[in-house]
Amino acid sequence: MLNILALYRGENLSSVTTIAATSDPKLVRDFAKRMLAQRDQNNNNDASLKAIREGKRRALRVILNESDHEAKK
Repeated sequence: MLNILALYRGENLSSVTTIAATSDPKLVRDFAKRMLAQRDQNNNNDASLKAIREGKRRALRVILNESDHEAKK
């Protein structure tokens, strides 16, 4: 599966411009690892939002595990 990391910049979401994008496995892995290392600062206990946050963290773990597996080949 291809993983892509992108950097956007703009005044707001509707005006963003893509600055850079990469599928470099080392950069994608480093990003996933850093994101997983961050503590969840969100105190919102809404069940649906909590499920989304947990799902995103699981997806980051999958990407990290895949990249570890690829690095060992």
